[in-house]
Amino acid sequence: MTARPDPDTSAILARRLPAAPAQLLLLGDQTEAWVAGLEARGYQVISRRCCDPQDFSQNPSATRQGICQVNLDLPETAAGSFGAALVLDFSPQVHPLALFDQLAAVLADDGVVLLLGRQSGRKPPRLAHWLDYAVAIAARCGFAAGEPVDDVSVGGEAFFVRALHRAAAPRWHISHVRPENFAEIATLFQEVFGHPLSRELWEWKYAYGHGNAVAASRQGELVAHYGGMYRDVLRCGEPDWVFQICDVMVHAKERGVLTRQGPFLLTAATSAEIYGPLGFGFPNARAMRVAEKMGLYSEAGQMAEVRWEPASPRARLRSRVRSLASGSAPDRAMVDSLWAAMAHDLRGGVVGVR
Repeated sequence: MTARPDPDTSAILARRLPAAPAQLLLLGDQTEAWVAGLEARGYQVISRRCCDPQDFSQNPSATRQGICQVNLDLPETAAGSFGAALVLDFSPQVHPLALFDQLAAVLADDGVVLLLGRQSGRKPPRLAHWLDYAVAIAARCGFAAGEPVDDVSVGGEAFFVRALHRAAAPRWHISHVRPENFAEIATLFQEVFGHPLSRELWEWKYAYGHGNAVAASRQGELVAHYGGMYRDVLRCGEPDWVFQICDVMVHAKERGVLTRQGPFLLTAATSAEIYGPLGFGFPNARAMRVAEKMGLYSEAGQMAEVRWEPASPRARLRSRVRSLASGSAPDRAMVDSLWAAMAHDLRGGVVGVR
């Protein structure tokens, strides 16, 4: 529930807003009191829900917190028309990249973003420094952090305030991947890997809450992509989840830019700051060196393939081979028993749940 404004909070925020009668974008739930207060100061206010609590970009599970999708649903004529955006109840449940990517399209060149959120939520965030990461993601979308703003108390509850302002347009535009981006992703996939990406395979990886991805574009052309799928695991015997990295792609003309601000590091760091801190993948040696140098990856181990020839082409005496039946309770109990035994044996490490 959105906090109701009080005079002190309104005054603190108003000092960071452009002069009335600027047009303001107010994002939150139950914003009537905020709208009335801002309009009384002479502002033109358009309010939207920051996100629909039923529309997830990261589906919740027993171990995973949900992240709500951000759909501002503003007309094309709104581009560059807002002097400021006030985001109420900003939290780890708001997708930061989807938010700042859309705000960058509708704020004026000297636009301001004010983030207001509770100091402590109902559940500790998975990423302890999530707010610092959100501000870093905002910077990649063209918003610089302003001077520090004192935290405020609203109705006896502590709230943080962060002020951002439009800065120079970044060299690469990063964005949250959505289904409508499939065509350009498939084109980049063909150019990088040399074979097509089917819509069915893409949906198996990313659609319906299976995964997420970050893209980087330059002058309107997609040049980098960094994706991952959600994997449930047992970590030291406890249920958890990790981000399985896949479809890491950088266009050939951009691969030489392996710097902290290059498209590969921008997409990789943004993914880690939203979907981290645990992930795994199989990067090539060059990408691994760069990511290690930047503090994104660390080597966890090596994979080995073992092959041997059977001693005899025939089955051993008294051995039996049969197919398991998915609808058989005894077969399922046997598989569950084998899984439990293996998971117990691997309780000192990480094992993927199948």
